[in-house]
Amino acid sequence: MEKVDLFVAGAHPLDAHTLQHRVLLPVGTPKPYGVWFTSAEDIVLRKLDRPRLSGGVLERQRRDVVGVLKMKRDALDLACLRSTADALDLRKALESRLSDAGLT
Repeated sequence: MEKVDLFVAGAHPLDAHTLQHRVLLPVGTPKPYGVWFTSAEDIVLRKLDRPRLSGGVLERQRRDVVGVLKMKRDALDLACLRSTADALDLRKALESRLSDAGLT
């Protein structure tokens, strides 16, 4: 069993960014096919923004962000992540989670 978070594109500033930076990954066997997924950077940004939308810090979101950062540490585009976090006023939260993940 796998857990999947769905985010429906709307007017949020991160929605257009997410669609522009999505990644096509192969799934299925024996004949793989491509499915579009949200990039690791956008997952991090989306989860960093979640507490602001819900009115408080969510421990589960914090753990999820740290987990993604640790898992994808060598593949992350930190410059893009930081730049987008700045535009969304999420830089402080991002830097805190990067520190938690040992990426500072």
